[in-house]
Amino acid sequence: MLDPEALSQLKNLKQDIVASKDVCEGIVASTSGKFGFVRLEDKRDAFLSPDKMQRLLPGDRVRAEIISNERGKIEATVEKILESTLDRFVGVYKVKGAGHFIEPTDPAHNRWIFVPPAHRQSCRDGDYAVAKITRHPKTDGKAQAQILDRIGAPSESHFEKRYVVAKYELNYRLSSSEEAAIREIEAVGDIKDERYKDLTHLPFVTIDSEMTRDMDDALYVELLDTKETETDDYDNSKSVLRLHIAIADPASFIARDSVIDKLARGHGQTSYLLGGSIPMLPKSLSIGTFSLVENEARRTIVTTVDIDPTGEVVNVAIEPAIIKSHAKLSYDQVSSFITAHCPELPAEKRLEHDPAGPDQEPISEKLIPHVLRLFQIYKRRNPYRKQNHIVSDIGDELDLKLDDRGHITSVEKRSRHIAHLIVEEAMIVANIEIAKKLSLHGAGLHLTSPGIRKERLGEARALLRDAGIDSTLLDTKEGLIKLFSLIRTSEDEDIRYLEHPLKRMFAFSELSLEPGVAANQGLDHYCHFTSPIRRYDDLYNHQALRTLLFSKDATPNDKAVDPKPMSENELTKLKEKMEASRRADHELTRWLSVIYAKQFEGQEDSGIVRVVTQKGFGVRLDSIGVDGFVQFTKQQTQAFDTKRMTISDSHTTYKLNDKVNVKIKSVDVEKRRVNLTVT
Repeated sequence: MLDPEALSQLKNLKQDIVASKDVCEGIVASTSGKFGFVRLEDKRDAFLSPDKMQRLLPGDRVRAEIISNERGKIEATVEKILESTLDRFVGVYKVKGAGHFIEPTDPAHNRWIFVPPAHRQSCRDGDYAVAKITRHPKTDGKAQAQILDRIGAPSESHFEKRYVVAKYELNYRLSSSEEAAIREIEAVGDIKDERYKDLTHLPFVTIDSEMTRDMDDALYVELLDTKETETDDYDNSKSVLRLHIAIADPASFIARDSVIDKLARGHGQTSYLLGGSIPMLPKSLSIGTFSLVENEARRTIVTTVDIDPTGEVVNVAIEPAIIKSHAKLSYDQVSSFITAHCPELPAEKRLEHDPAGPDQEPISEKLIPHVLRLFQIYKRRNPYRKQNHIVSDIGDELDLKLDDRGHITSVEKRSRHIAHLIVEEAMIVANIEIAKKLSLHGAGLHLTSPGIRKERLGEARALLRDAGIDSTLLDTKEGLIKLFSLIRTSEDEDIRYLEHPLKRMFAFSELSLEPGVAANQGLDHYCHFTSPIRRYDDLYNHQALRTLLFSKDATPNDKAVDPKPMSENELTKLKEKMEASRRADHELTRWLSVIYAKQFEGQEDSGIVRVVTQKGFGVRLDSIGVDGFVQFTKQQTQAFDTKRMTISDSHTTYKLNDKVNVKIKSVDVEKRRVNLTVT
């Protein structure tokens, strides 16, 4: 029998042995072979032999003992699997003899996973499917999976869209509790509420595309303090214009953390994909109950702003109101009318032809003064913002036509004409004023940006010093506004060019629970509020604002007025879901565009330089609207200027927004690449 002292010595010896071990945590990574590595937290890579790798899955978080082998390389022996992240995945169904397997499409996962007979559904060899791991290989090296959904075969119609929807988990399936909650909202017949002002007599109108049915904003403008008559001078340049911006108020039916609120938060936003959108809210609500349908009374939040002749907002009121849209106008209708009746409209904002032709329904006589006043709102606010904020011009959009299979048949440029710009100015001013209101109470979700990204600040300063411009202008919002005004109005073309690289050095706007400056827009505060049917941060801000409007005890800096404020974890998940929606749109558009471009291999085209890297530059082709890349070879003489975002060969310097002539050298559909050469 060991005495207590001996036992104590053994215990201490064991502790010393454990303490002397090199034990680390890390993530399992696969290779093109059968072996793998553990990517350790201290940045080392520890080798995993094929037999060890067989009992692991890429992405597993593990605790492992690290040793050095006879070649001086470090190897890992896994002590414990802490977390396995490969759960739901998309893969290709494989049939080999009597065995059925699924191979994840993620290149990080290089193994076939067995699918038992009971879990195969109706998949055939070569199909794509959604699956989940039902058995981890840690015990015997044999993993198993279950097929959740069959996506389809690549030859099937709309395969690409179905694949992307599955990959980013955008599928829309309602539970019984969600369906019951929807029916309960739809059953609300009387929308009257004594807290809502009755503005149904005001001739609000919606302006959207012809096909839009989820209309969440309506506008009305009236004249204030003027001695002019509309018949004498439609411009009314000396008057104050009162703009009413009515935004649909689904938050009056959707409480925080209710069934439908969680549904909307789970989607993040409406996903606009080629071949059809996937709405954030069920269609019966988004295009029915909440939509500002013509001649239907709806609950809204109305932001009323008085705009003086200089474009400055001189008075603001925010109130809940019941309004009625008196007309559903289209962008083409409004743009055509203003093109015909407003000779001062710049040429680039005018329609070259009437898109609907003589059959287009004319704007009613009673709404003509209203539409003309809306044009005046644009004429005032757009120059005001360019002088007092930082405005990024949004270029032409692309109109991609699809066939029955879901593939692109044609690509046309779709210009943003005056009606789009009118609506944009109205939505921006509403978002600014709502952000100010929410900021006073520390409520809502805000879009913030510190300005130039920290990692690019040194380059930005050097860029300005080279141009003889005070680099301290980068340090404040006010300085940035002054800087971009100086650049935009300069007579020196090289100075004006600086706008392009500098704006690409801006930090992206981030959703934040804390109010903060939006330096990339030259604003003290900004938020999303005007699309609560389509974006969750807008809906959340409606919920927060309703609390402020209806709370008698609301005081500045009182965060308690925002019921059940969003947690940081909820915000992180919301950002991830919104990012997934954006990535899905980008991947599908890129995939279909490359398929479309395949037929144009060998053809020449012109295009605009949209991105410059140290490897070459990207070009959007004029004729087919597809993005391709000119890659410099190792043999080419080249010089990349990271500050100015230019790249040069022995003859030419290429910079952002340059016009270039190129040839479509090759198209790689699998890698989603359009390879170009300069002609």
